[in-house]
Amino acid sequence: MPRGVIGLAEDGASQILLSDSAGRPRLRLRVFGDGSSGVSLVDAANQPRLVLGVLPDQSTTLVLADERGKQRAVFALTSAGAAMMLFADRQGVTKAGLGVDQHGLGSLTLVDRIGGRADDPPETPPELPASDSVAEKKTRPHR
Repeated sequence: MPRGVIGLAEDGASQILLSDSAGRPRLRLRVFGDGSSGVSLVDAANQPRLVLGVLPDQSTTLVLADERGKQRAVFALTSAGAAMMLFADRQGVTKAGLGVDQHGLGSLTLVDRIGGRADDPPETPPELPASDSVAEKKTRPHR
C-alpha cells in the first residue's frame, strides 16, 4: 500500500496525502482552485485535529479540533490585519475570544454557561451547582 499519494481530490484540489503504516491518511496538503491552501494533520479516526490554512483573501488560520472533530481553538490573522484567538467548549460553542482589530483596538469576550456575554449581566443571576461556588473554590485543596 502506498504511503504517499500526489494527485487530485474529488473536489478538484491538488493534494498530497501521507499515510501511516495501516494506510490511514494522516497528513493532507491541499491547494484549491480559488487560491486557498491548507495542511491538515489527521488522527487515526480520520478526524482533522490541526488545520493550517491560507484563505482566498490571504487571511490565515490555525484550527485545533478535538477527537470528535469539534473546533476548540482558532487562531487567525485577517487580510485587513486583524488578529484573533477564539476558544470553544466541548460542544464547539465559542466561549472566549481575544483579538486586535486592523486599527489596533483590542477586544476580550467571555461567554457564560447560558450563552450571555460576561459584560452583559443577566437580569437574575443563574444558580450555580455547589461545585462551582466561590466559597468552595477558595477552600478546595489543590491536588
